[in-house]
Amino acid sequence: MSSLCHDLAGKARSYGYPESSICILLGDETRLRLEYPDTFSNLNSCGHNRDARTAIEYGQDLVASWLFEDFLMENLAKAGIKIEAAGADKGRGILLNTKVSASSDFIVSNEGKRRFLELMSDYT
Repeated sequence: MSSLCHDLAGKARSYGYPESSICILLGDETRLRLEYPDTFSNLNSCGHNRDARTAIEYGQDLVASWLFEDFLMENLAKAGIKIEAAGADKGRGILLNTKVSASSDFIVSNEGKRRFLELMSDYT
């Protein structure tokens, strides 16, 4: 297992992610299936979102994207920008495929105006 996975898992813990998301980042499918069967089931329900990736690879990309979102949100807030999480997955749990939505990730407010912001990540 790469040190990057462990580094990401540490960051996820510092953000308060559920342990099921840590299992996903670490690629621990056995523990995920045994200890977090609902999350395991939800992850496997998202086959149409996975493309050619395995369920764990899809989950790792998803959780890594959340980390990037949270890092961005944290740093924009430090810069004085009013920003809040807004997506269906803002609770940072793996959702059942029927609960996944295309809603924006953030709401950014400035001078009384609110804008929705979607963050796109491409790891290729």
